Amino acid sequence: MAQANQLQGRYTSLAFRESPRRAVQGEAVYRRPMPEKSLAELDLKALVAARRYLPSPRHWEDEVIYFVMLDRFSDGRENRYRDMEGRLVTDGATPPFAPADNGNAVRTGAAAERWREAGTRFVGGTLSGLESKLGYLKRLGVTAVWMSPIFKQVAADSSYHGYGIQNFLEVDPHFGTREDLVRMVTAAHAAGIRVILDVILNHTGDVFRYEQGAPVWTGQTFPVRGFRDAEGAPVLPFGPVDLGAHPVAFPDGAIWPSEFQAEGAFTRQGQIRSFDHFPEYADGDFYGLKDLHHGKRRMIDGVDRVEEYAVSPTLRHLCEVYKFWIAFADIDGFRVDTVKHMDPGAARFFADGEAWRCHFETAAPVFAALGASLPADPETGGSYTVKRYPSEKIADQEGGWRHTRIMPSPVSSDFAPTVLTAESDDDVRVVAELIAVLGRAG
Repeated sequence: MAQANQLQGRYTSLAFRESPRRAVQGEAVYRRPMPEKSLAELDLKALVAARRYLPSPRHWEDEVIYFVMLDRFSDGRENRYRDMEGRLVTDGATPPFAPADNGNAVRTGAAAERWREAGTRFVGGTLSGLESKLGYLKRLGVTAVWMSPIFKQVAADSSYHGYGIQNFLEVDPHFGTREDLVRMVTAAHAAGIRVILDVILNHTGDVFRYEQGAPVWTGQTFPVRGFRDAEGAPVLPFGPVDLGAHPVAFPDGAIWPSEFQAEGAFTRQGQIRSFDHFPEYADGDFYGLKDLHHGKRRMIDGVDRVEEYAVSPTLRHLCEVYKFWIAFADIDGFRVDTVKHMDPGAARFFADGEAWRCHFETAAPVFAALGASLPADPETGGSYTVKRYPSEKIADQEGGWRHTRIMPSPVSSDFAPTVLTAESDDDVRVVAELIAVLGRAG
C-alpha cells in the first residue's frame, strides 16, 4: 500500500492486492469521471511509479499463443464449463454444445438469414467472459492470449471486431470497462498467461465523412464534410471540437483524445482500390476506416530513405496512447494491425526503443510487438516471426529471427496463419526494427 500513497492527482485511487505470483500486484482501479479527453491529462510517470510489472518471458518463441476475437469468444454466461480451479460452473444460461445442435442455425432459409445478419453485429463477448475462461485456456496449454482490439468504437457502427476506433483511451462498453481489462490481465498473469493486445496505428474508425460521398484514391486530398455524431451524421465541424458549442461530441462523436481532431491528423485521400499500388495502399483509407497521417517520406530515386522519415505529431500521439495502455494494464505485448499500410519509417519509429524508454525503464524488460501485413496475393500467405524487444535497445541477443507456435482460435480459420520463418531481413517489408510480420490475418 505504500506505493499507492506515492501517487498524485488522478492516480490516487489505485488499489493494490496480494497475488500468489508476487507480493504487490498493481491492479489499477480508476474512479470516474473518465476517460480523459486529451493526452495532456495523462500522467504516465505517476502511473508507472505506482506499480510493479510482470516481466515478459525472455524467449517469446517458447510461448503458445491463442487468438481471441473478444466479441465472439465468451459472454461469461455459459453453463457447465470448468473455472480456474477446475470446478464445474452450473449457474450459467447457455448450455454446452451437443451433437444435435450441429447446423441448428441454418435449418431454414429464414434462420440462416437471421444467423448471417447477426454476424454483422456485436454478439456479446466481453473481457469478463474471457477472464472466466482463463482456466480453460491454461488447461489447453496456452501461455499467451492475443486479444482483438478493445478500444471504444464508432457508436453508430457495429464494428464488433474492434478495428474501428473512435476513442483510443477508452474500452468499448460492449466489451466492458478499463477496470475489467485490468482484472482480466491480472488474473491471466496469476495463471501464468501473458496478454498481447491488438493495436491499430494505421487508421481510426469511420469518424468523418467526405464532402462528396466515398471517393477513391487518386493521389489528391479530398474535402471533408465533418466529423460524425453519435448517430453517424457528419454534422460536427472537422477540426478541434469546441465542447461548449458542441457538447454532444463527447463521448460518442468525433474522435478522441482531442489531439486526433487536428485536420492534419488524417491523409484524407479516399479509399484504396489497388492494394498493390504504392503509395495508394499507404495513403488511402482501408475501406471506410480513415487513414492517419504518420509523417513525410523522403524518396530518392524510388528508394524510401527510412532513416530520414519525418515523424508527424499524430504518430507521436499514437505512441503516447499505447504507452498508457502498457502502464495502465500491464499489457505484455502488441500485435500491430495493418502494417503493410504504414510507411516503413512510421513502423520503425513506433518500434524504436527511444520512443518508449523514458517511461518504461523499470517495466517489462522484453516487450513483444507483432506486426500484421496483409499480402495482396492470398495464395502467397505470409510469415509470423517474433523478435525480442529489450527495453534498453532493439536487438536479438542471439541473432536471427525466431518463430512462435500458434494455437488457432476456433472462432475463425482466417486467424490460423501458417507459421514460417523469415529467411532474411529482405523478406520483411517493414524494417527489422518492427518486431514481427504476420501474414493472412491482416
